[in-house]
Amino acid sequence: MLTRSHIAGLALALAVPSAAVAAPGGTFTWIATGPGDQRDPAIDGRFVVYTDAGGTSRDVLAFDLLTGTTRAVAAGPGDADSPDVARSVVAYRVPAGVSVAYLATGALLRAGSEPGAAAPSVSTSVVAWEEGAPGERDIGFFAFGGGTAREGTLAAAGDQRQPAVSGTSVAFVDDASGGAVRLEDVARGESSVVCEGRATGVAIDGGPGALRIAVARATTGVDADVEVYDAGGALLAALRLPGEQRHPRLSGDWVALEDLSTGRSRVLLWNFRTAFLDVPRPSTAEQLLGDVSGDADAVRVTFAERSADGLDVGLYTLPLALAGGGGATIPRGARCDDPAAEVLAELALSRAPGARVEGELAFSDAAGADLPVLVCIDASRITAAWVALDGDRLAGTADLLGDRAHLERRTVARGGAGLLSGGLSGSRGASLRVRVLADRARDPNDGDAGPPEPPPPPAPAEPPVAGEPPPDSDPGPGPVDTGTPGTDGGGAGPKAPPPGSGCASGGGTGGLALAGALALVRLRRRAARD
Repeated sequence: MLTRSHIAGLALALAVPSAAVAAPGGTFTWIATGPGDQRDPAIDGRFVVYTDAGGTSRDVLAFDLLTGTTRAVAAGPGDADSPDVARSVVAYRVPAGVSVAYLATGALLRAGSEPGAAAPSVSTSVVAWEEGAPGERDIGFFAFGGGTAREGTLAAAGDQRQPAVSGTSVAFVDDASGGAVRLEDVARGESSVVCEGRATGVAIDGGPGALRIAVARATTGVDADVEVYDAGGALLAALRLPGEQRHPRLSGDWVALEDLSTGRSRVLLWNFRTAFLDVPRPSTAEQLLGDVSGDADAVRVTFAERSADGLDVGLYTLPLALAGGGGATIPRGARCDDPAAEVLAELALSRAPGARVEGELAFSDAAGADLPVLVCIDASRITAAWVALDGDRLAGTADLLGDRAHLERRTVARGGAGLLSGGLSGSRGASLRVRVLADRARDPNDGDAGPPEPPPPPAPAEPPVAGEPPPDSDPGPGPVDTGTPGTDGGGAGPKAPPPGSGCASGGGTGGLALAGALALVRLRRRAARD
């Protein structure tokens, strides 16, 4: 998949403390490289959609994280760009306006009919976009879930811009109101103001009664920072860092954003409840954020990074086991790089000419009690692969692409026994090595073990690797996204201010500023490791 080498160096403007402790880090994979620009990536579930400008026209392509294949969404004569995706629904811009397609069948749900439209955002129920001439732009929408499809316009004086959609809720920046963030439910006809003041960007996630809105916003005496609100306008958290932060994207408790404090744009990943902050790919190159998507096992960030030949699209995956469910905890006990580790099982597979390879290996511990284990996975030059323990998937193709990949999964072998299985296909020299290490230093009920592995992602159109645990089917467009935002817990994250404090809090309370300072420390620690 890699079509040329990429050289990246660390360029952090923040000082690194001399006694820094390494924070957990995820894995990075190139999704699209080559001459010209590959840009505008968006992600949800198994699909990454992006704009490919390497040919005579701009095309919209979709990369399937499960199968490792790329398909055309909109290609051929004429330009198509600025895609967004929700499950298998893709919205994108063409010269005629905003089109909507369904990846599972290739069906076109809507053809564009508003020339000059921009910035489409889509859920499985609604797509919204900017339309109209500069100075009088409005938000157009197309509601297609849960009944008869209908279209409409959220119109007001001046410019309304940068829409973001979750379910049937549309958030956008209203320049006629001084850059306030407005929230409209196009199904219920409800309207409210989330945040007064100079907003430069907005993102939204969650369902009715549990919406969260991330806002890039400049207030009096404060540079542009990122803040998170609930639908009622209560400020939940604020990330206060030097310089400008912009272009937020939101999924559950995770916010991805662009940070300009180094003099160029770089991508950051922030958990607004725990103040965990990560630099997905420290680099001297300009990075342009695409999107973020979190699920039960990992959070994934897509962005474009500039190289000598243009922009390329990459994917950063942070397993939640490494982030302690979102906090900056560091796994304890067994280590994959420890030569004295207790190996319970080792499965080594290599490509046979012209064939897919799979294998399985049973293991057991003499004590017969539940035993925490660390599963170390190393893959090289694969095109498809999977690893499972007792039928529960630990890794799939999207996790293992690249010349060399290393993953670590912490789980529990019930009764001290298990069946390790895996499979791969790839080019000559492709290999997969999986080791199960006993992690006796950890209690089976310790939180570091993480939650049980989630079910596999939706079924691919192409056949999976033989023997891979069967995935669920794609539900297609649904009536309304309900979302699954996190709940407030007793952790060390920032606490919400009292109800009614709202957007007028401006620079935030001392507690919120402290959350930003704690996040900054974690960012510095991450920098020290890199």
